[in-house]
Amino acid sequence: MSDQESRATAPGQLTGLVVVVALVSAVSGMLYGYDTGIISGALLWCALAPNPVLLSLGRVVLGFAVGGATQTAPMYVAELAPPKYRGRLVLAFQIAIGVGIVIATVVGASESIVWRWSIGIAAVPAAIMLALL
Repeated sequence: MSDQESRATAPGQLTGLVVVVALVSAVSGMLYGYDTGIISGALLWCALAPNPVLLSLGRVVLGFAVGGATQTAPMYVAELAPPKYRGRLVLAFQIAIGVGIVIATVVGASESIVWRWSIGIAAVPAAIMLALL
């Protein structure tokens, strides 16, 4: 085995696959942040709940969605990333959450986009994630 081949397959190397996984995680974090930020301005089911039971059910569903997203994506990246790069790659998810929230805040504060479009635009990063997966 040549020196180049051994470096390409050595454990702990940052491979193209790990970069793609980190990219998916970052897009996931941005999508999560955007959804969190945009949904706060348009909590349609909760806002229109006719009684406290449906309001509570809506909040539980939203809570599970948020909790699931924040646990699975960074854990997946941490499991696949080489130890040397693990922290940096998981950090990409955390930073992307903040970026998504900022984008959602700007979109929501501008009020120049109809709320249905502001929610629907989340399909773009979702399609990017699907393509990368």
